[in-house]
Amino acid sequence: MKTLKKIVALGIVILLLGLYVLTFVAACLKTEYSNSLFMASIYSTIVVPIMLYGYLLMYRVLKGRGVDKSADVASNDQDVDTQDMDEQGTKSHDSSDSKSAE
Repeated sequence: MKTLKKIVALGIVILLLGLYVLTFVAACLKTEYSNSLFMASIYSTIVVPIMLYGYLLMYRVLKGRGVDKSADVASNDQDVDTQDMDEQGTKSHDSSDSKSAE
């Protein structure tokens, strides 16, 4: 799995470097399509890394790696405290009923 990640990372690096080189070449060309090619390469240079970051973020969240484990523990602790408070409230209510019955 680690070698697959390294190969994918290397492919992404090559893609980004290719985009930068294409942007430079498009800026130096003097053809009728050079302006459109330059604008497309600038757009790709900005959008492709953002899209890759978004894909990686979604992958982490869907796999559960982006979830904060301490937040889940804290939420479970609060649920337990609430249940204890309910039980204590019920106990104090029962003891007040027994005092009023005497």
